[in-house]
Amino acid sequence: MRTLVEYCFVEVQWTTKSYSMHACVHDWTLAGLNKRVDLDSYWYAFDCVASSIDRDEWQFLGHLRHSRLARYAARLAHDRFIKAGLLNEITDDRVEEAEYIAHLLQEQVQLTAAAVMFQQALAGKEKALGPDHTSTLRTVNNLGLLYRDQGKLDKAEGMYMRALAGNEKALGPDHTLTLGTVNNLGVLYHDG
Repeated sequence: MRTLVEYCFVEVQWTTKSYSMHACVHDWTLAGLNKRVDLDSYWYAFDCVASSIDRDEWQFLGHLRHSRLARYAARLAHDRFIKAGLLNEITDDRVEEAEYIAHLLQEQVQLTAAAVMFQQALAGKEKALGPDHTSTLRTVNNLGLLYRDQGKLDKAEGMYMRALAGNEKALGPDHTLTLGTVNNLGVLYHDG
């Protein structure tokens, strides 16, 4: 441990008399110890994080009390799991949970991880419900909001335009979801 501390790979936590690993060391350890990704463990962790998001506290997901959960949620979108293709295996019953996790990550300003989860939720909804279903279009709109937060204005505009066209067709031009998308486009054009 002394050698690891000297090279700043491990940090001593004097108050708790424990150690913590640098994120890079943590990733190296994971890569070295876990050559094969355990599918059951991943989905167990996914389900635990998703079930820990209280739907009654939706408006408070950005608060500090949810930051600990966001760290675990962000790990679910780690490159290692993407490369292993785990998120491509999302089942219909986990699509909504992926979107809940994405919202948590977005509110906690973990935008890259949120994008991964929103994209997987969108792919799952397109597969299960079709590209023009209103629930799918809501996810498209949410992905547009995320892209706007990331400063990816062209991608945001594309998502909003898709959501707008779909909502106008499915719900009509005066529906609140359609008008919400029009508002998002207006904000994007105003700020951009």
